[in-house]
Amino acid sequence: MKPVLSRICIEVSLTLRRFSACNNVRLHFHRSIHEAARNQYLTSALGQLADSLSLLPGTTFEAPGRAAVASNEHRDIIAAIRKHDGARAEAAARSHIAKACDTRISMMFRS
Repeated sequence: MKPVLSRICIEVSLTLRRFSACNNVRLHFHRSIHEAARNQYLTSALGQLADSLSLLPGTTFEAPGRAAVASNEHRDIIAAIRKHDGARAEAAARSHIAKACDTRISMMFRS
């Protein structure tokens, strides 16, 4: 799993300006995390969330600077996973989710 996640972060870095490519890499990154957790309830809940979010227009990567920030957040999550630091990985993931949520809400109200 770890080499896959590292490769995904590199791909995000290389595709920061291509939103659809970033989104595909993002989906792959998140799916890898879900599968590694081996928690069917988490995977199911996140799948339902992804289905709901897919109904919204665009991607948060369209917000200025969000792709670069998300890439760094993904790196932080991977670093914590590599060090087997569950608390740090959880904190990084929660922060990542909160920032993405804030970005999405801001995008919805600026339209």
